[in-house]
Amino acid sequence: MKIKVGIIGTGNISNSHVLGFKNHPKAEIVAICDKRRKTVERKAARWGIDRIYKNYHDLLKQPDIDAVAILTPHHHNKQFST
Repeated sequence: MKIKVGIIGTGNISNSHVLGFKNHPKAEIVAICDKRRKTVERKAARWGIDRIYKNYHDLLKQPDIDAVAILTPHHHNKQFST
């Protein structure tokens, strides 16, 4: 059984995290999110991910996502704590 992962944030650090998830036999990235539409579309195409979101609330509502990696700059992360 694979853990289905959602990624929030597609900046430079996301490349390393995605590589780690893709190389792990028990992980599968099923969705990514970024408010920058062109960036998230480009990364989704590169990583082979079909589901993209511009609003992280929409990603978090998905019942099939088991875990979420928040890969945004630290000063943005406080919004995810509430």
